[in-house]
Amino acid sequence: MTMTEDKLVRALMALRDALQTAANEINDIILSMAPPEVQAEVKPTPAPAPQPTPATPKFDPASLFPEDLRQLLSFEETKEGWKITPRQYLGAENFAKIADIVRSQGGEYRSAGKKSHFLVPRR
Repeated sequence: MTMTEDKLVRALMALRDALQTAANEINDIILSMAPPEVQAEVKPTPAPAPQPTPATPKFDPASLFPEDLRQLLSFEETKEGWKITPRQYLGAENFAKIADIVRSQGGEYRSAGKKSHFLVPRR
């Protein structure tokens, strides 16, 4: 399930719960206006038990890379996303492979001398 799908599922579940609560409140109001003999006949229905929210799997940027490239990189989570820093000189071929993978995730390379890194934004 993608992050967008997960957010949609959570929003729909919250909406379902809000509608159920509103329906119960409206039912209580209508019942309170009914004559006492009708109120005695109507048994309150218990509210449904809240459903657990599915856990969102944590994104692991290292899983994007094959093992040989993964060993050349260090990964750090930041406010912006995941900072991927080379542990050593990559060479043109490895750099190009890593850059392709990062770009496929909407990321970019940030050139900053010794602090250069790739950044994969949060989804």
